[in-house]
Amino acid sequence: MNTNNIKKYAPKARREFMDAVAKRLNTFGITANKKGELQITEANLQGSVLQIAGNSFDGKLAEPRKRIVARSQKLGYAQLIEQVAYTWFNRLCAIRYMEIHDYLGHGFRVLSHPDNPKGFEIIDHAQDAADELGLDRARIIELKLAGNKDEELYRELLLGQCHKLHEAMPL
Repeated sequence: MNTNNIKKYAPKARREFMDAVAKRLNTFGITANKKGELQITEANLQGSVLQIAGNSFDGKLAEPRKRIVARSQKLGYAQLIEQVAYTWFNRLCAIRYMEIHDYLGHGFRVLSHPDNPKGFEIIDHAQDAADELGLDRARIIELKLAGNKDEELYRELLLGQCHKLHEAMPL
């Protein structure tokens, strides 16, 4: 097997994943100063709204943010970014391999589409995949029918696929 393409792609992908993780952490007020020291912006939960640096988020994100803040304090900013980036890289590589070899239980591609290079097959079959992935079918149908919620729909399906694969792995 010729691995030259992988050798070229992997470092670039790693940097891109790390940049994306840093950007997402920044959105939730978790950053580092120029010395690389962790900086955490205070978050305030007001009713069902989470406020961070003038940005508003769904209050349901308060607990996940607390967990990621605790994790960043334990690991440090740079190590957290590294860990999250390689975890997602590995997940996506595994899903890609499994979809190409038709190992996914629902039989739909999660990261690609055989007929539409800019789409994801699982979105076309979201309601069928929802059952296999143990997702709330009514919620998936609601997102699909909304017409403008494809990003949220895809996020639910991708995370559902990750959770399903996690269940299958031995501890």
